[in-house]
Amino acid sequence: MPIIGLNLTSINAEVNEKAARGGNININSTPRIIDIDRKDLNVAGIKDILAVEFSFETKYDPDVGKITFTGEVLYQAEETKNVLNKWKKEKKLDDELTVEILNAVFRKCLAEGVSIANELRLPPPVSFPVVKTKEEGEGYVG
Repeated sequence: MPIIGLNLTSINAEVNEKAARGGNININSTPRIIDIDRKDLNVAGIKDILAVEFSFETKYDPDVGKITFTGEVLYQAEETKNVLNKWKKEKKLDDELTVEILNAVFRKCLAEGVSIANELRLPPPVSFPVVKTKEEGEGYVG
């Protein structure tokens, strides 16, 4: 079933000015599903909506900064009750649902994170292609 929307509820970004800069910086972005609940929307034809609360954190090592997002994914499910029951008992979702939700969270948060990292003079949370001359390498490297 489709994702109806993704809403960010908070963005927290900080730079650690005391951390030594330079050298290799490892970047690790981690999404987490915090909770799931049923939500009613006042839109005709849209029923059985799951509100999936999430957090998404990008950490830098060494600790030069951190970017954290929280929000919710609105997801239209066929069997809302079964999904909610499984979540309440096991804190798990079916793999297909998890993959779809986490991919949406990655797309949104990494896209927003690039702009925020640029403003804070942090490396972007995703790797961009690098263009090199033929003398440096084999041409375009992506």
